[in-house]
Amino acid sequence: MLESVFDPIGSIERSGGWGVFLREQILPIQVVAWIRSRFDRGAADNMTWYPNCFGHMIEGGISSRRLAEKLRSQGVPFASLFAGTTTMAAAVLNEMYTHPTLEHGTGGTVTELYVFDLGGVILFSNDAVARFFAETLHASIWSNQASLAVPSGELANNANNLVFKLPIPFVSRASLFLRTAVGSHLGATVHLNGGYDLSLGRGADTNRQNIDPVTGKETVDIRASASLYLDRQGSLLASLYWSRVDHRLLTVNVYPGALHDGFGAWLLVTRNEGFQIGISHRSALGSASAPSSHAEVRWPLWPRPRARC
Repeated sequence: MLESVFDPIGSIERSGGWGVFLREQILPIQVVAWIRSRFDRGAADNMTWYPNCFGHMIEGGISSRRLAEKLRSQGVPFASLFAGTTTMAAAVLNEMYTHPTLEHGTGGTVTELYVFDLGGVILFSNDAVARFFAETLHASIWSNQASLAVPSGELANNANNLVFKLPIPFVSRASLFLRTAVGSHLGATVHLNGGYDLSLGRGADTNRQNIDPVTGKETVDIRASASLYLDRQGSLLASLYWSRVDHRLLTVNVYPGALHDGFGAWLLVTRNEGFQIGISHRSALGSASAPSSHAEVRWPLWPRPRARC
């Protein structure tokens, strides 16, 4: 892991060289094979550029920008620098957690840190880019409520979802809905009265991440999944997530502000009939990342989507 940070060129060369680096990590060449397979999920197991672009660059860039604006609104000096540094530190910790067995640096880690994570921080520091994603694509990050689970006592229900509500020409009551992270859902958002939105999507999710112990190449197993979200002016109130992955069958989140102003709750059901439950509070660590927990904050460049009546 440290070699990827301090010796990126050597890590790329040990992972197959610059050709492999560009072909597998940067360029969306694998899409051609996916289309030729008639969109078979098995052919989508190595499209590394997809989570790199959406998860690391766009999601990371939005997170950094929103953190910078929150710190700036609180009078913190050098808010953008502090937010960018925090985002990159979190990215390094994430790589250490997801690649604990790798002894040497890999081209994949170099790509994620130096191209997409850092690129997202720099890209979204530009006001024009931030406004385009906020006001045209209605992009946002909806997080699960990470908290200690019962009965296991472990930290669970930790996930971020990058979502888009893409306007449909000549249609005012609905938008195209896209939820993307490692997996992806495509569907529709129905705009209800009072600023409420109901979003439904279906697609695929990651069942298992496979990492080659020598090259560090990442591939994933894909399974079907679907999601349902209820939000009010962009602030998430409740979510329902179903999937065919081994470790999760159903996840339900009810956020602070939905049934109780301060408290929220979640339920996770696994495929082996096990379950976990958790309680969150808007001032707790897990809920602090949820959009509903800071509804009082008005981001200058991240306004909540305008209600359509």
